[in-house]
Amino acid sequence: MAGETAAIALHAVHALALLGDPRVEGCVRKIAAINKPWFKRQIRTRLKQTLDTWKPTDPAQAEHPVGVLIRLQVESLV
Repeated sequence: MAGETAAIALHAVHALALLGDPRVEGCVRKIAAINKPWFKRQIRTRLKQTLDTWKPTDPAQAEHPVGVLIRLQVESLV
């Protein structure tokens, strides 16, 4: 996977997650299935950073449907 393509995919998956778009689940499943641990780690880190940023400012955000969707994607990329 070329660097530019990986960067575009990383931003696209992050945007889908932030919007609460259920298509992010299919994207994450495909990412988990490819043999690119570094890319999987990048996606997981970006999504986890988003959750960690929300926690101190508004703990209820983690239980919002978008927060739940993101948390489930992070957990699926372990």
